[in-house]
Amino acid sequence: CLSVAYVQVELARLVLLPVNFCIEYSFNCIPMVESLADPRNLLTCALLLPLGVLLAATLRSAVHCHGGRVVLAASPHLAACAWLVVPWALISHVPLKLGTLVAERTLYLPSFGALLLLAPGAACLVDASNGLAGERGGTWRRGGAARARRGLARRLVSGLGFAVAVGYCAALTMRRSLDWVSDASAFEAALQVCPTSAKLQQQMCTLRSNEGRHREAAAHCARAFAIDDTYCDTHNSMGFVAIGLNDVAAAVRHFNASLTCIFTNRKAYSSLLSIYDFLLKLEPHNATVYEQMASSQALIGDVDRATGLYREAAAFHLKARDADGALRAVRLARAALDQAATSDEDSVGEGRDIAAAAEAQRCTLGYLEGKGHIAIMAERLREAAAGGQLAMRAAAAAATAAVGMEESPAVVAMAAAMRVAAEGAAAVLRALLAVPVAEAVMAAAAMVGAV
Repeated sequence: CLSVAYVQVELARLVLLPVNFCIEYSFNCIPMVESLADPRNLLTCALLLPLGVLLAATLRSAVHCHGGRVVLAASPHLAACAWLVVPWALISHVPLKLGTLVAERTLYLPSFGALLLLAPGAACLVDASNGLAGERGGTWRRGGAARARRGLARRLVSGLGFAVAVGYCAALTMRRSLDWVSDASAFEAALQVCPTSAKLQQQMCTLRSNEGRHREAAAHCARAFAIDDTYCDTHNSMGFVAIGLNDVAAAVRHFNASLTCIFTNRKAYSSLLSIYDFLLKLEPHNATVYEQMASSQALIGDVDRATGLYREAAAFHLKARDADGALRAVRLARAALDQAATSDEDSVGEGRDIAAAAEAQRCTLGYLEGKGHIAIMAERLREAAAGGQLAMRAAAAAATAAVGMEESPAVVAMAAAMRVAAEGAAAVLRALLAVPVAEAVMAAAAMVGAV
């Protein structure tokens, strides 16, 4: 309520003091009033109380009782108040909550009403400057040259004031017209008035990115995130900035984050498809690209396709001997299936079909997960065998050194036995290492799975 009341102060400022215009008054251009201790509440009271008194006096002068009936007499003041109050009420956020907090385009009709209210006062000033206040239609009284000079001075002052007002308004109009020469000038002028608007910073990010000034664009997007990290349209702009900076992973991450936005999700999805097509042409079997594609499909709700892409990613990881990557892809696929299962609200028959398909996908994922664990075990066996071979070589070297240092027959026999044992163990390990352990175990697992 306090923030809505203060918005009326900003609207009145734009009507009565038309300076510092801005094309966008989005969050957080006008900070919210969150407590009674906020000093801006004094401005709200200074506006609303006199305005309420003016409206009450106008209605009182226009309402009359005639023959037991209440009659609303037409008057210029009442018409002017109607032109001011009725359009203002529609944009005040009191009867209706609008999507735009403040918009200068909504103040045209209220400005017309304000001019109608100010016109009688301006007319009184003109009459006074001409020496006619209080005796309209009368004649000049005899007074002499002093009175004539005073009347001339008043006319000069009023004329000068009118000229200054017109010149000032003309200068404001010219300056504002220059702000609209291009998109860049309009947004730059807006940021001078409202640098704390997340949407303005995001728009400047897009503008600078289109101009090829990607570092400046990234700085504007960073400010937008700092102002409002929930404003997801910034991710779409940052995705194009990342492309300009040749950071494809960051571009995919930001476009994925933009898939949940109402206004940018289609553009973000189209950009992602273009990125994936380009990457797959370069590396058709890149498991990371398949994981990224799967993450995009999961975000838009296509769980079946996401799971299939995660399976492809896991298979390519296994071919590249990256068991950890394969297990990660399997975990992500299962997470997508679990999320779809908890959020599914279809009918019973469709739910059974979906559950059966999900169970089949889980079986395939279990097979891939088993292959991943077997690959990890095989790799560890290889590492252990390599370590054992090094140890046996060290033992043989030690035995040979011992033979050279001692001539005792017993020591010589013991050293020779150690050397023979070390060489035999090393031969066995070399034979083990010559066998493709990972492929053999995987083949066995595949045969068991097929059975």
